[in-house]
Amino acid sequence: MRFLLFFLVFVFLGFSAFAGTATYYLAPIDIFGVRGGQSSYVTPEELTKGDKVDLAQSLSGQPGINTVAKGPAAYDIVVNGLNRDNINVIVDGARVYGGCPSRMDSPIFHIPTNAVQVVKITYGPFDVTNEGSLGGAVKIETIAPRKGTHANINLNTNSYGFFNPNIEASYYNGKVYFVGGYSYETALPYKDGNGKRITDMINYNHPPKRAYYMNSFFGKVGYTPTPDTNIYLSYLKKNSNDVLYPFLGMDAIYDRTNIVTLHFKKGKVNQFLKNIKFKLYYSDVYHLMTNQYRNAPMFASVYAATHTFGGSFSLDVKGITVGTDSFIRKWFAEKTNMIIAKYMIPDVMLVNNGFYIKKGLKLSKALSLEIGGRLDYTVSRPDKGLQQDNEKTFPMFLALYKKFYGTTPERNRKNFYASGYVNFNYSINANNSVSFGFGHSARTPDPEERYIFLLKPVGVWLGNPNLDPVKNNEFDLGYKGNLGALKVKVDAFYRYLTDYITLTKVKDNGKMYVLYENTDAYMLGADAKLSYDLLDCLRLTSITSYLYGHQNTDGSKHINSSNMPDIVPLRERFVVKFHKPRYSVEAETILSARQTRVNSDVHEKPTPGYGLFNLRADYKYKRLFIEAGVDNVFDKEYYSYTDYYSNPFNTGIKLPLPGRTYYLNVAYRF
Repeated sequence: MRFLLFFLVFVFLGFSAFAGTATYYLAPIDIFGVRGGQSSYVTPEELTKGDKVDLAQSLSGQPGINTVAKGPAAYDIVVNGLNRDNINVIVDGARVYGGCPSRMDSPIFHIPTNAVQVVKITYGPFDVTNEGSLGGAVKIETIAPRKGTHANINLNTNSYGFFNPNIEASYYNGKVYFVGGYSYETALPYKDGNGKRITDMINYNHPPKRAYYMNSFFGKVGYTPTPDTNIYLSYLKKNSNDVLYPFLGMDAIYDRTNIVTLHFKKGKVNQFLKNIKFKLYYSDVYHLMTNQYRNAPMFASVYAATHTFGGSFSLDVKGITVGTDSFIRKWFAEKTNMIIAKYMIPDVMLVNNGFYIKKGLKLSKALSLEIGGRLDYTVSRPDKGLQQDNEKTFPMFLALYKKFYGTTPERNRKNFYASGYVNFNYSINANNSVSFGFGHSARTPDPEERYIFLLKPVGVWLGNPNLDPVKNNEFDLGYKGNLGALKVKVDAFYRYLTDYITLTKVKDNGKMYVLYENTDAYMLGADAKLSYDLLDCLRLTSITSYLYGHQNTDGSKHINSSNMPDIVPLRERFVVKFHKPRYSVEAETILSARQTRVNSDVHEKPTPGYGLFNLRADYKYKRLFIEAGVDNVFDKEYYSYTDYYSNPFNTGIKLPLPGRTYYLNVAYRF
């Protein structure tokens, strides 16, 4: 695969060299600001603002975005109440998946923040260019160079031992460009609002002094032979060691990540063909977790590996984009203790082939329309030999599948499904517009949901090969207004989920069985952002989010709770910012309501509401930038609402989030 990538890039470079000797420049990335319609763009300035230990945390201030905390790092992302494989994470066009069955290493964890140029968040089923964007997509573009030679040196620190020196450098002479960067991250386990360190709350025996060590490297080399041609090869590598996860029953000894992408784009080919795009990619993650730092009756470990190969090709013909994409995802996980080993995820291969088409139309001076459609064919296939080994090792293995699902664990699945959307935007006048969209999307169940087998002392965690793809039918309505000093953005949605995948728990003969089942569910929610300029230098900003989720109960499937899991209650973020060209001062209040609608099937617990007060200030002098602040000024104890009680390795505790935290960020631009 690596040889193929290098061979192809040199073929393209050699072919393009005949285009001439003129000097050209890369087209800039268009940034449209905060959420508009079904998407928003997040800039590097927003991503690096404040005390953020990873990319998921950096996105948490956006409307509709929440995070899941399992420890001091590796936060997971939730978009309008949907998470896990209901959300696509795409890096330079490459699909990225974590290796851990308990999502220690969520996909977004593998991307260092300093490598990011821009993040596009698509809300809802309005992305047909990728399979499975059921609840949305997070598309990450890594750094693109500017003309000349540039470098950034950054240092981010906080009072819990977070230490993150990082650097990026680039060179671009108008034809050839290079980008490179490095990031080192480490921290101590933080303390909660009561001054208790999180590693003291559970059964740690002799944990490492620090909560994690991470080293990230990234690079990109490209060639622009004409104004409308861009060819580049990118590589990202991240090594993580001794990452502590107090919420889970194990800790990660290591994660090893590789992401390689090759891109070719040619614009303005002729009067009919606007552009051609082609890409190949490969990503992998190797993950090892153990309970060696815990007080446990027996040593246990899980080794997991995931590999994804893919590519796509698209044409823009007279404003109509037509494309095809394919990928192969493999996922293997083996759990071992001092007595026995078993295949937790039996090297499942998932193969997808898709075709899509989309077009934008101007129906009148004020009314525009965008439509898109997609077809997918997916095959899921476990390794039959590994499943048979599980049958030999555990006599009850086959009987459990027969008892609960009426099938065999070797069952292959083939699914054919369609997605599409239509979105209208109407400009009332130059300062006011409304949007309305309907989208339908589907995604195939992931390898864990269909094939996981985890034998625990108190029960069994069992995937369901019979699961059908989840379907989302969603209506979105939005308003955007610029009313002088007041700017307003409101978005609301209603979605009906067919064959939504939920967890159920069944007690049988003294053991607890955790099963996956399809049911129907619906969700509704709204986000409102208001910004008011009291003075040229004083701005008030309010971001309010609300979400509600309901699933159908079914006694025959042991689905007894009507509340969807991981649903965040009403939340308000209010910011007062005083700003001048060289400096700014900001005060922020975050208010969250009590979470009372919890899913009893997975033993979710009600979570108290909380109020936080944060302060920050920054100063710019020529090429120097300094930012300092205090989060959780009054040292409140508070908890995450999305604790993943649906996680096979959860320890059953509610993990408090950090107490009062001081931070300092320094950057120098060359």
